[in-house]
Amino acid sequence: MRLSRALYFGLLGLLILRFVTHLSSLPPVVASHFGPGGQPDGWMSRGVFAVFGLLPVVVSLIVVVAAPLMTARLPASMINLPNKDYWLTPERRAQAFSKLAAEMEWFGAGLVAFFIFTYELVFIANQNGAPLAEGPFLVGLLVFFAGAIYSVYRTFKAFEVPEGP
Repeated sequence: MRLSRALYFGLLGLLILRFVTHLSSLPPVVASHFGPGGQPDGWMSRGVFAVFGLLPVVVSLIVVVAAPLMTARLPASMINLPNKDYWLTPERRAQAFSKLAAEMEWFGAGLVAFFIFTYELVFIANQNGAPLAEGPFLVGLLVFFAGAIYSVYRTFKAFEVPEGP
């Protein structure tokens, strides 16, 4: 199994485990949205929070696992990929989609790590009745955006046309 896939599914499992473990310790009405200064300004029941809280898991699975599988079945004319004339030839197509899947898994791992971090901040705020730790959240958001930009860079690098004969 690729490292990217193992990391993605490992973090996804950790997210689900942490979410389910913390859920029962939340109050019946959960602060689910936070405004300036980390002050809560939106609430929902614990049950609704559970549904909306695990929705990113489903979306993540669709984007990271299903999208590359579905894209591989499309004709080359419907695929937007750097240097696709080189990478989508019959002899390189399988390698191209393997690379694409790996890049999606790396991005997915970063996304799930950000979800874990954010949910931890939300759980702490709800359990302590305190504002969301806005500073750490903003740092986490910046780290996630930097990782997303790096992920785009990695994808373009992965699909460069190799030099040589």
